[in-house]
Amino acid sequence: MDYNPNHIGVLTGRHIPTIIHGETGLGMMRISVYLHTILQQQTPQGTVRQLEVTLPNGSNLLDLLGELNIELDPDQIMLVVNGVMADEHTPLSDGDRVNLMPAISGG
Repeated sequence: MDYNPNHIGVLTGRHIPTIIHGETGLGMMRISVYLHTILQQQTPQGTVRQLEVTLPNGSNLLDLLGELNIELDPDQIMLVVNGVMADEHTPLSDGDRVNLMPAISGG
């Protein structure tokens, strides 16, 4: 997995790391991922709260969790795709927005 700290978010104007899993294009899709609380990742560039992941077409949320090396039980994570609660077998499509949140978090 390679992080690309120079990718700039279209809506935020901030640098958003990209996990490159292969060339985008035929057979690949790009997913926007938002990590909440303890799921945020530390990188040499700082805390990562938002990133883009490129996955093969036909991937689901379980594949995404594996790509992100998130080892928590999927039952302990709230999985939200495009604003709708989902389960780990929910298929993903190019351009989807995925929010990953611990099922219990304070605020």
